Amino acid sequence: MKPANDVPVGRLTPVETARPARERTRPPKPSVDRLWFAVLTAGGVAALVVSVLRLEGSPIGGSPVGAIRAVAHELSTTGPAALAMALAALVNLAAGVVVARGLRGSSFRSRADAAVGGAAAAVLMDTVFLSVFGSVRAFGWFALAAAHAGVLIVGRWRLRPWYAPERETSDIPGWAWLFPGLVWLSPVLLQLASPVVPFFDVLPNHVAPIEHIRSFGGMASLDVMPSPIYGASRQFIGYVATLGTLSVLSTQPAALAASALILPLTAVSATSVSLVARRWFPGSGRYFVLIAVPLSFVFLRLPDARATVVAFVTMAATAVAFLEPPGRARTVGLAVGLAATGYMHPLLAGLTGLTLVVAGLARGPGRVPDRALVPALAAGTFAILPQLATTMEVGMGTWTAGAAIVAAPTIGWLARRFHVRLAWPAGPVVGLAVALAVIIRWRVVLRAITDAGGDALVAFPILGAGFVLSFLVVRGVIRRAVLAGTLVWFCVAAGLAAAPWADEFWNSLRFEIPNKLMYWVPWVWAFPAAAVAARLWANGRLGKGAVVVATLFATLAIRDQPVGIHDFTEHRLSESVAIAVRQAERGFWVGYPDERRILDETRQALVDAVRSEITAGRLRPTSRVLQVAPSFQQWTRTPVDVFTGAVVTSVSNDPERSGHTRGGRLFGLGDLDRILAEDYSYVIVEGDLVASVGPEVRHAGYSVLWRGAAGIIYER
Repeated sequence: MKPANDVPVGRLTPVETARPARERTRPPKPSVDRLWFAVLTAGGVAALVVSVLRLEGSPIGGSPVGAIRAVAHELSTTGPAALAMALAALVNLAAGVVVARGLRGSSFRSRADAAVGGAAAAVLMDTVFLSVFGSVRAFGWFALAAAHAGVLIVGRWRLRPWYAPERETSDIPGWAWLFPGLVWLSPVLLQLASPVVPFFDVLPNHVAPIEHIRSFGGMASLDVMPSPIYGASRQFIGYVATLGTLSVLSTQPAALAASALILPLTAVSATSVSLVARRWFPGSGRYFVLIAVPLSFVFLRLPDARATVVAFVTMAATAVAFLEPPGRARTVGLAVGLAATGYMHPLLAGLTGLTLVVAGLARGPGRVPDRALVPALAAGTFAILPQLATTMEVGMGTWTAGAAIVAAPTIGWLARRFHVRLAWPAGPVVGLAVALAVIIRWRVVLRAITDAGGDALVAFPILGAGFVLSFLVVRGVIRRAVLAGTLVWFCVAAGLAAAPWADEFWNSLRFEIPNKLMYWVPWVWAFPAAAVAARLWANGRLGKGAVVVATLFATLAIRDQPVGIHDFTEHRLSESVAIAVRQAERGFWVGYPDERRILDETRQALVDAVRSEITAGRLRPTSRVLQVAPSFQQWTRTPVDVFTGAVVTSVSNDPERSGHTRGGRLFGLGDLDRILAEDYSYVIVEGDLVASVGPEVRHAGYSVLWRGAAGIIYER
C-alpha cells in the first residue's frame, strides 16, 4: 500500500485509508512544476501589489507607506505585547499538546497534528484552570505558571514522544509560499498598529470579561458580564478562559492581549486549514487551501481575534480527528474538538456535531453508521452543558465548567457501552421531526432553502464555483463531509425560518444564526475549492494554466461595484489586504476620542481612578458601578467596564433593548431616581450631564471621590 501522501486527490476510502488509483496522465517533471509555481507566485504577488496600490484611494484601501509608519509609531507598545503573547501562547499550546497526548494514549502523527490537537485541548485545559483558580479568586500569574509547569513536567517525563514526525517530501518550492504568506501576514500588520483589538463588539463581548478576571482573580459565576451592553447569552467561556490565561501569563491588559493574539491565532489558523487539506487531499491542496480560505468571511474577521474565528481552529481539529483510523485517538480527538468548539461558540459546535452525524450516517449502502461518533458526541455535549446553560441565561457556578469537563470521559465511556440501544434510534426520530416540519410549513422551508443557497452563491461566487466543480473531480471523504456541512446549513436555515416563536430571544437567534452561517458556509466550501485546484494542478499544463488564471481572478480587485469593508461577501485577496492596510494606517477607532487607543488623556484619567479603587481593594468584584452618560455607546461614554473589568450599569439618553443588547442593564434617565435608590457603590457621571445629574446624585447620599475633565466619580 502506498503512503497516504502519495494518494491522488479525493481518493480516500470512508475509513480514511488510501488505496492506489490509476493515473490518467503521466506526472509532470519536477522542473515543469517549479516553472508553473514560479508563474503562479510571480503573477500572484504582482497582482496583489498592483491591486493594493490601485485601491489606495478607494473606500477600502490605504497607503502601505502610511501603514508602515503607523506600525513604527505603535511598535513600542504592540511589539513587546506580540512577543509576550506569542511566548505565552507557545507555553499554553505545549501544555495543551501534553493534555491531548495523555487523553489519546498515542503520539500525534506530526508536529502540525500536535499543534492543532493541542490548541483544542488547551481550550478545555484553560477552562478547567478558570474553574479551579477562578472560583477562589486565585486566577493569577503564579498559579497559572505553576499549573503549566506541572503539566509540562508530566509531559516531559511520562508522555513522550508527543508526536512522531511524518517523513514527507514536498514538490512545492519554498519560495512559492511567498504569495499566500503575504496574504496571511496582513492581519499581523494590523495587529502591530493596534494597541486595542480592532473591532466594535469584541470590546464589551470578549475583552470586558477577561479584564474582570485579571482585575479580580476570577469570576463568581459563568454569567458575569461587566459590560451593560451584552448579557450571558453572549458569554463564551472557553474564549474568556483561554485569552484570560494568555493575558495573565503575558501580563498584558485584556484589550492589548486580544490584539496581540492575532499573531499566534494567524499562525495556528493557517496551520489548521493546511493540515485539514493535507489529510483530506494530499499533494498541493495544502498550498491552495491557503489561497481559498482568505476568500471566506472567517479570514476577514481574523484581525478581530474573536471567539468565532478561534472556534474554526477547534473545528479543524475535529475535522482532522474525523479522518483518524478507528480507535481511541479518533474518539478522543472528536470529543475534545467538539467540546472546545462548544466552549468557544455553542452554535458552531452544534453545526459541527450535526455535520459529523450526517457524514457518519452517510457512509454508503451496506455500511454501518459511524458508531465511534456516539461516545464522542456524548462526551463533548456533556462537557459543554455549563456553556449551554449560560447561553440560555441560566446562572452556573464557575466550578461547574471544570467539573463537566472532568466528568465527560465517564459519560463517553457509558455511551460507548450502550450506544447501539440508546443513540442511533434517535436518528429516525429526528428525521421524522424534520419531515413533519417540512410538511407543515413547506412554503416557508422551501423559500428559506432557496434564499440561503442563492445568497451564498451570490455572496461567494469563487468558492461556490469550486464547491460545484468538486462534484466532478473530488470523491471520497471530502465529498461526504462537505455535502454534510452544506446539508446542515440548509436544514438550520430552514428550521430557523419555520420556527413559530417570535420573542426577543428567538429574534436574536434569527440574527445570530444567519450571521454565523455566513462564516460557516464559505469556510466549508474553501476545502473543495482547494481540492479542485489541486486536482487540476496535477493534470498537465492545461490544468495548471486554469489554476493560475483562477488564482489571479481571486486576487485582482476587479469589480463593477466596490465591496464594503464589513460586507458579508467574498473579498478578493487584494481587497482583504487593502482593508488591513487602511485600518493599520488610519487606526480602526476613527470617530472615537483616540483612533487607536479609544481613550484620550481625560478618559484615561477616569479609568485610572477606577483602577486605583480596585487596586486598593475598595471596588470589589461584587461592587456595582452606575455610569450616567449622554449615550451608552462606547464612543460617547468611557468604557470603564472594558478597561477595568468593573460590573457597570448604564443610564443614558438613548437606552436600547433589543436582540443586540441583552445585557439588561441599559436604562434611560427617567429611571435614574429608582436606580439611585438601589445599592450602588460608585456612580460615574460624564459629559454635559454633570451639571444636571450631579445634584441628584449627591442628594441620594453620594459624595465626590474624584473629579476630572471627563466627569465625576461619586462614592457612597
